[in-house]
Amino acid sequence: MKTDLQGSSDGCLVSPGMRSLLLVFISLYVVVGSEGLQVEGPSGPLQVQLGDSVLLPCSVRTPVPLEELEVEWRRSDSETLVLLFQDGEERGEEPEFRNRAHFFTEEISRGNFSLFLTDVTHADAGTYRCSVHTDTEYGNTTALIQHVERLVVSGAPKAVSARVGDDVTLGCSVDSHVPPEKMEKVVWKRPDQDVIVLLYKGGEVLHDSSHERYRGRAEFFPAEIHKGNFSLRLKEVRTEDEGDFMCEVHTSLLSASTTVLLQDLEMFHVSVPAVLLCLLALAVTVGLSFPVGTSLWKEPPVPSRTDNDQEENHSAVDGNADLRRRRSLLFHCLLVFCPNTILFIAFLLLGVTQGFLGEVVTCSTLNLVRFLLLFKTAPYLDTFPELLQKYMKGMAVAVEYLIVAGVLYSRVFSEISRLTVNSLFMGVTFGMYAIQCFYNIFLARVEQADL
Repeated sequence: MKTDLQGSSDGCLVSPGMRSLLLVFISLYVVVGSEGLQVEGPSGPLQVQLGDSVLLPCSVRTPVPLEELEVEWRRSDSETLVLLFQDGEERGEEPEFRNRAHFFTEEISRGNFSLFLTDVTHADAGTYRCSVHTDTEYGNTTALIQHVERLVVSGAPKAVSARVGDDVTLGCSVDSHVPPEKMEKVVWKRPDQDVIVLLYKGGEVLHDSSHERYRGRAEFFPAEIHKGNFSLRLKEVRTEDEGDFMCEVHTSLLSASTTVLLQDLEMFHVSVPAVLLCLLALAVTVGLSFPVGTSLWKEPPVPSRTDNDQEENHSAVDGNADLRRRRSLLFHCLLVFCPNTILFIAFLLLGVTQGFLGEVVTCSTLNLVRFLLLFKTAPYLDTFPELLQKYMKGMAVAVEYLIVAGVLYSRVFSEISRLTVNSLFMGVTFGMYAIQCFYNIFLARVEQADL
């Protein structure tokens, strides 16, 4: 008689349905058991600078009892033992990792088995395997140190001193395994002013990137760049250059910088001529004031044309008196022109050598247009031709204000293309002011003439 039950080797009878169910459970056990511990590692390759430290992550979400835990870090390429945690102790015997590889001991009980590797060398690049064992489970993960870069930027050990007008060199030496021509960029800048002094990018020096204050004055040493020497040569040092200069180096993965302080900018051969010119203007002013004041005290102002007509009718101007009047007129003209011309030259000298262009242009313009006001108030204006008298009296103030305003608003004209609210407001303000000045110069005089 046949039966549907089959005997097993141990004498147990198992039906076909039960046997299929057991096979399913066994398969699930194999799949789940094969996963073991879920060990988590880094999300991607690691990059580190030569000589720095690096953290190689390795952890489990559920803490493991220490008495049955064993964690092993090895180099996957050579199977060299890097670090071992066993029987509750940290061990590491390989000379190349001795005193450089460590666990975070207090974190092990929390499931954190990350490796902290210090003083990284080029030989440390490679794949590391973190293996975690318990009495019943096993799991592992890997961490790749992909690049060990060397990037060391060094500058001057102390502050650099210079005198205004001299050329100065600010040191910046780059030590890296990346060739200079393949560096992402090297930039010299003023960190306190957020101003680019000079930029090296893509194997080229980009002079157009320099701020206007340093354009044409800052340069590298082209023959030294391939050696990693990115020292900056700053020509014709100005007082405004005093402060920190930063040399910042970027590779594809790392960046480093050094700062050089430029200080003690003494005023020497650049400022002394300007100061001497100012003193000369003062001496000329004082020297001419005495004869001018004396002539005004002893003699009346130069007679007007009406006075001249009256004197001709009364027949009488003494030749010596006429000569004194002409001499007095000459002294007045010298007092107007000489000091202001000397100051104009002094401010131009300061502008060329020290770079305060905005202030210099404004002051120079003021010294030039000052002629207009001085002639307008001069006691001898009536001796000039009638047409010149008319325009000098009616236009001097308006012309001077218009010229000064044009200089002061010139900064706005250079930025008007940006169409910012501030530039538009300043532009409209200047336009209204210019219209008013033109009205005073041209239309007002016409209306007065009609009246």
